[in-house]
Amino acid sequence: MKYYEINLSGRVQGVGFRYYIYRLANNYGIKGYVKNLPNGDVLIIAGCNDKETFDEFMQQVHSGPSFARVTNIQIKNMENVEEFTGFNIKY
Repeated sequence: MKYYEINLSGRVQGVGFRYYIYRLANNYGIKGYVKNLPNGDVLIIAGCNDKETFDEFMQQVHSGPSFARVTNIQIKNMENVEEFTGFNIKY
């Protein structure tokens, strides 16, 4: 499974973004977690076996819930990551 670190900037906190990502990740079979960062960004650790599925997931991430506005997305490949069995919201 390939893992990615995704950092989202913009109006991404206080708009239901983590719950949106949680539902989306479970629909796409993505493993990992989502959490708010102290600087106002949202961090997603996402694991996926299929690049096409990951790309579809990311298109939906960029859209976000109705009150969100994503202004910047940074994606980094991760190596030597512990395997996740599901997708969670971290607090």
